[in-house]
Amino acid sequence: MLFFKPQTQVSYKQILFLSLPIIIGHLAVSLLFITDTIFLSSLSELALEASGMGGLIYFMVLYPFSGIGIGVQILISRRLGDKNTHEVKVIFNTALTLLAVTGIVMMVGIRLFQIYGLSYCFQHQAVVQGIQDFLDYRVFGFVFALLSTLYRGLFTAVEKTKIIMASTLVSVLLNVLLNYLLIFGKWGFPEMGIAGAALASSIADAVGFFILFFYVPFGKFLKSFQLYHGKWFDKEQSGKILTISAPIMIKFFIGILSFAVAFTFVEKISERELAIAQVIRSVYIVFMVPVWGLNSAVNTLVSNVIGQGKKEQAKSIMYKVLHISIIITLISLIGHVFFPVQLLSIFVQSNPILVQDCVPSLRVMIFVQLSFAIAYIYTGALEGAGDVKFIMFMEIILCLAYLVLAYLLVFYWHLGAITVWVSEFFYWFVLWASIYWRMRGVKWINMHV
Repeated sequence: MLFFKPQTQVSYKQILFLSLPIIIGHLAVSLLFITDTIFLSSLSELALEASGMGGLIYFMVLYPFSGIGIGVQILISRRLGDKNTHEVKVIFNTALTLLAVTGIVMMVGIRLFQIYGLSYCFQHQAVVQGIQDFLDYRVFGFVFALLSTLYRGLFTAVEKTKIIMASTLVSVLLNVLLNYLLIFGKWGFPEMGIAGAALASSIADAVGFFILFFYVPFGKFLKSFQLYHGKWFDKEQSGKILTISAPIMIKFFIGILSFAVAFTFVEKISERELAIAQVIRSVYIVFMVPVWGLNSAVNTLVSNVIGQGKKEQAKSIMYKVLHISIIITLISLIGHVFFPVQLLSIFVQSNPILVQDCVPSLRVMIFVQLSFAIAYIYTGALEGAGDVKFIMFMEIILCLAYLVLAYLLVFYWHLGAITVWVSEFFYWFVLWASIYWRMRGVKWINMHV
């Protein structure tokens, strides 16, 4: 195993071994987004729009706090690299307590937003009601989804990513089945529409979490860490967790908030433009999958080799991961270039006009996904080194610029749904350029974690 044997060099094979189960797990989740889009688009464009915006609101709350899982992944990888394994248990148990409490508080926060804030964000009452129906049931999966991010961080840090893949596949297959039963009311189940999709996701999140939860005490390798034993909260470790996680959480929150605001800009134009944006978002999520998995790999590997005192290997690892990221992305873009209508038809059923309207935005996605494939690997390497504050500051600056550009594109140049993706390309390209400049120095590689 990489973390318990000194390594002179990390190979492409090791990178793929670590990242492939994560990629497959994320791919399964992305297939879920496809099936959700297919099922709900067959109901109505309103169902597609409302569930899409409801999901965006849900993840706008969930995603930032998943930064704690990434912070724990960085910390555990570093401790394993420097052979300081006794802190792993305390770090994990403390993070588990923090996230459990946070999850309950955030569930209440989502409820309050439904009551007092939702109607101020959208001008179409039908969309507001649809989002309400979605969040009424989706909120019940929040704690399980949040805690699962911590377990994914743990298993990635210790190179046990196959269990992530297994739990995700079970969760997704269950979700697809329940979507079919609860959205359309099959096999005697109630016909719930948008609410059925949300309830299905919440049940699947709970099942996926419990698979990870019960694997820990029975997993042969993890027994040596004695997780779930000893102190459940340590003030010193909580400080370390929040120090490394808080900038990531702020970055995530600002990023997804700006993304959501850009979608509300599009909603002001028309429901059709919002439907186009939601379809392309589903495409985007699917094709982001390999890069997400590779980001987790470079994050863990860079943190570990720095912990081993082999800082000179960090950039070498990053470039190897980058090569894989670019190659996979170029292959995945074949459909965007040569078969756009056929690709979009997978996501949108029985609506050829909507498919045709989505093609211009899909063309822009070619440039978005290439810039993302490069920038996100650089981001993972920088986070693995512990230089999280620099990324946070860049996120603040770039998201403000992103929103200004999106506002101008919508309300002054009237570009419609394509606005989101032009702004997205700008964001990823400038982020990559700023990190590239940062890595020309040595400060980023000498961060203490």
